Amino acid sequence: MNSVEIWCVALYATVFVLLIAGCLLAPQSLFRRFRPLATEVSSPPPSPAWHLGYFNGDIEHAAVYNNLFGAADAARRADVLFVGNSRIQYAFRDQDTLRRFFSARGLSYYVLAFGYGEGSRFTEAILRRLDLHPKWVIVNADPFFGKPFTSVASEAVSFGYLGAWKTSFETETSLAVQRRVHRIVPYIALSQWEFYTQWIYYRAKSDGTLRLSAWRGKPGGMWRDVVNGGRRLTPGQLAAAQSFKRDLSARGGRLVLTWIPPSAPDNAKQLSSELRVPLIAPDDRGLTTIDGSHLDERSSKRFSARFLNDLASILDPARR
Repeated sequence: MNSVEIWCVALYATVFVLLIAGCLLAPQSLFRRFRPLATEVSSPPPSPAWHLGYFNGDIEHAAVYNNLFGAADAARRADVLFVGNSRIQYAFRDQDTLRRFFSARGLSYYVLAFGYGEGSRFTEAILRRLDLHPKWVIVNADPFFGKPFTSVASEAVSFGYLGAWKTSFETETSLAVQRRVHRIVPYIALSQWEFYTQWIYYRAKSDGTLRLSAWRGKPGGMWRDVVNGGRRLTPGQLAAAQSFKRDLSARGGRLVLTWIPPSAPDNAKQLSSELRVPLIAPDDRGLTTIDGSHLDERSSKRFSARFLNDLASILDPARR
């Protein structure tokens, strides 16, 4: 090795050491810029009763659709299903409140909702694949009916069990490595200097509820969703909703509609009138989010408590 090579190696080693020292000694706000979100996960879930739902990409679609390691066993037994997109996942993540409410009525439940704005087509595919027979299905009409498979759902359907296992193994391994390595070794990426919402979450096999393990975003109020505000249902959406209701009735179930703030209420109100099914209209005053779109923990507890209070007026007469 000549002198130039020696100097290059020494320079690289010096820069590397300085980067590590700078990360360890820098203020926390700057330190986070050199750490991926994985390092903020303090520990994995306490038991195998949880499965990874999202980390640098979606896993939950394939895990539930293929019933990976029993991820969907509880869905088969559930009397009540919550379906829709990620907003309903975040709104109904208070396990204690949900368990008390449904246990008091002798009912079981499962949050069969997915990110990426997933709609009814994928939910229908799961109902058929797992042969589910819920008594009630609560739909977040965000809108929901008639939405085709997202690209993530299409992949989940095509994976098969082995493909789902492979994706889950690779993602969990990547998370474990990043958690340990980047607590010391700096993570250099331009994306770390962009302030955009990121999250890592697990899902309970017992009821499908979400556990947010780490996230970055801009907490505060809600970005009012006006994309569908004031628009009438399309014939395709209405036909898809009617078909969903008929299939659910054939399975012995009944439909309840709602919407999750900051979604616009128009679709849910119109569908309730057209389908003649109950609508639970949430009160969104004072609710806050982690990112302008998904309810934070405090607001999710408030919202779910209000919702369940109204749901009781539907379920209790039906039980009697």
